[in-house]
Amino acid sequence: MFMTISEENYIKVIYHLSLVSPKGVNTNAIAGIDTRVTSNTASITSNTSAISGIDSRVTTNTSDIALKATIASPSFTGTPTAPTAPSGTNTKQIATTAFVYTMVG
Repeated sequence: MFMTISEENYIKVIYHLSLVSPKGVNTNAIAGIDTRVTSNTASITSNTSAISGIDSRVTTNTSDIALKATIASPSFTGTPTAPTAPSGTNTKQIATTAFVYTMVG
């Protein structure tokens, strides 16, 4: 069964289809994608700059850590100091020259 349509209704249908045609929809979708790509590019640029800043701080911290004495066998430079134990202390703690001088005289 075929349906007939008047010329006036046919023109109305064509007009309404042109308003929602895939071309119009795609143009709007592409414009939206362009905006998101521009926004994402700006975010990537910002993140790259932030990462570069972090890289330089990590390098600085690594260099600073390399200057620290190891815990197992520290090597000291200069004149290290320590608290002097009370007279009569008999433990395995390190004795300062002041403690030894007090004990020996």
